[in-house]
Amino acid sequence: MKLKKFSLGTVTILAALLVFTSATKTALAQYSSPMPPTPLIIRETPITVSYTEPQRVITIDITQFDPEQVVKKITLTLKKPTPTASFTIYLLAERPEEVPEPKDKVALVYFTIRADYALLENLDSAKITFAVEKTPVRERGVDEKTITLDGLFEGAWQELPTDKVDEDEKFLFFEAESPGLSYFPVTYVVTPFLQYVMPFLWWIGVIIVGVVVAIFIAEIYLQKTYATTPKQSKV
Repeated sequence: MKLKKFSLGTVTILAALLVFTSATKTALAQYSSPMPPTPLIIRETPITVSYTEPQRVITIDITQFDPEQVVKKITLTLKKPTPTASFTIYLLAERPEEVPEPKDKVALVYFTIRADYALLENLDSAKITFAVEKTPVRERGVDEKTITLDGLFEGAWQELPTDKVDEDEKFLFFEAESPGLSYFPVTYVVTPFLQYVMPFLWWIGVIIVGVVVAIFIAEIYLQKTYATTPKQSKV
C-alpha cells in the first residue's frame, strides 16, 4: 500500500512538472525576441487593435497610444486578413549585451518591437515611421542622408530602405520598410572629418549668435541710458 501511495504521489508530481514545463515553454515561445533587460527600458508601449472585419493591411497611429514613443506610426501588411493585432514597443537606453553592435555605424537610439508568433508568421512586411531628435544629429555632425533604420534578423544586421518624410523644429521623421519585427537601431555613417569638425563648428555658431545677441542688448541698454541722462547746460 505504501508503494502504491508513493507511486501515485510520484506520478502526480511528475504530471504537475510536465504541465508547468509545457506552459513555461509555451509562454516563452509566444514572442519573437527575448524581453529587454528592465533597466534598459525607457518607454514600454503595448499596442492592441481589433476590427469588426479581418484586415490585411493595418495602419496604427502610435501617438494615440504614446505620444513620446520613438515610433510614430506602423503599417503591417499581412499574408492573411486578421481581425486583431497585438505587439509591444520598447524604447531602450542602450544596446543590450546579447545584441551585436552594428558594423561600421553608430546608433542614435535603440528600440525593439515584440509580437507573438501568430502575428510574426502572418506578417509580410512592416512600414515603420520613427522620429530622431535634431539636437544630437547637429552636435555629432551627422549627415541626415546616412541615417537609416537597421533590423536584426537571423543574428545579423540588415540595413532597411529608409527615407526622410518630414521634419519640425525638434525632430526629423523617417520611414523604413522592414521584413519583420525585431531589434532596431537608428544608425548613421561616421565621416571621420565631419565627426570632429562639425560639432566644433556648431558650437562656434552658437557662441557667435550669443555674442551678437549680447552686443544688441548692450546697445539698446546704452541708448536708453543715454536718453534718460539729463543734459548739462553750458554756463
